[in-house]
Amino acid sequence: MATNYALVKVETNPQIDAYHRDTMGETLTTLTIDPSERKVFLTQEYDDNATSEAAWNGRIIERVIHSHPDTSQATAYLTNNDLVQAVIDGHSIDWNGSNNVGHLTDEASQALDQIEKDLEDCDPTEAALWSVDDYLAQAQFDIEANTTDEQLAVIETGILDTARGESATLEGDVMEYLKEKRQTIQDREEWSAAAAVLGRKGGSATSEAKTAAAKINGKKGGRPSA
Repeated sequence: MATNYALVKVETNPQIDAYHRDTMGETLTTLTIDPSERKVFLTQEYDDNATSEAAWNGRIIERVIHSHPDTSQATAYLTNNDLVQAVIDGHSIDWNGSNNVGHLTDEASQALDQIEKDLEDCDPTEAALWSVDDYLAQAQFDIEANTTDEQLAVIETGILDTARGESATLEGDVMEYLKEKRQTIQDREEWSAAAAVLGRKGGSATSEAKTAAAKINGKKGGRPSA
């Protein structure tokens, strides 16, 4: 069967679902077929419990694929696919008195079910979803109290390049993470300096030492961790 449709986008790597960020929920792989425009998309969508009016009334077809298939396999499968063409050719739109509503023939509906199954049977993507904190938990960085923002930016670039090479998607702000690391080092050095001043002479601390200690405690709520 000759095919006559455009595969516009294939995006299968998981991302953080903005509506489920607190649980590191992943986006949903969603197949969208627009029969009228003859366009096909496989994208990552948020689980927001919302449906467009066009999809609700069947003018656009949407199916959640319960996996994150390998991008190359999914692209190859959806390219010039007779089943996709059967869905497009078997789709029609009628006025029901209130809305223009889309319908699929039995053959087109069966083809759609098979497409869903075939995509779910693809090998899963090797891309992994990580929070920045988890991804960098064991990493070692050459960061000191006087490390500049420009130097942190170089470190950030290296981290992002490594993540891409490992097919890792990072959730969070790498630069913010690095600045917090620098701040921890700065606080530790301030605390050490304050502790040295706090050396008691005759059982009493100097006013300057007390002020320094109060500043650190007020900033961190206590002694900074090692």
